[in-house]
Order: sequence, then structure tokens, then C-alpha cells
Amino acid sequence: MTFDHSSLEEPPVRIDATGLRMRPSDMRQLTKATGRTLEQLLQSEESADKFQAMAFIELRRRHPDLNADELWELAGDVEVEMGADLADPTVSAQPTISPPSVGTGA
Repeated sequence: MTFDHSSLEEPPVRIDATGLRMRPSDMRQLTKATGRTLEQLLQSEESADKFQAMAFIELRRRHPDLNADELWELAGDVEVEMGADLADPTVSAQPTISPPSVGTGA
């Protein structure tokens, strides 16, 4: 039977420069659901696997009551939002602020 997650109004999963936080148990549950390790999923040729794996980790934190298979299915349908800081590597996480004397030489 397929898990019906249509009733969950799931906000997007945001992936940004701060990275993913995960517990070893999250990684074990991901392996249980997919038969592959996190490393294998992130190195996959299929980019959807990478996004789904990252979404799974976040969704496990949001829905600890769901089993691994249900979370994996939900992770395949949730919107994954990439932070602008990852899209443009020239944008730093914190702005560089120069002291006022730099511009005037004073």
C-alpha cells in the first residue's frame, strides 16, 4: 500500500550553505528506505536522488512518527529550495565591512 501524504501541507525543504544537520540514525533510516548509503545517493548520476536524500534528512526531523519508507516517498514529492548562496559561489555568507578609514585614507 502506498503512503498517502496528500494531506500533509509540507513547506519546501531549504538547502543552503549551512549544510544539512543529521544524526547517525537518520543515515541508517535512509539506508533502510533505499538500500543505499547517503554517500551512494549523493554520488549518484541521478540528480533527483541527491535532492531526495537531502529532503529525507530534513523531513525525518519534521516527521519522526513516519517510517523510513513513508519519508522516502514524501521526500520525492516535496519541493527542494536551493539557497541563493549556493547558486552563486561569489556571494559570501557574511558581508565584508571595511572600516570608514579605508575609503578616505584617514
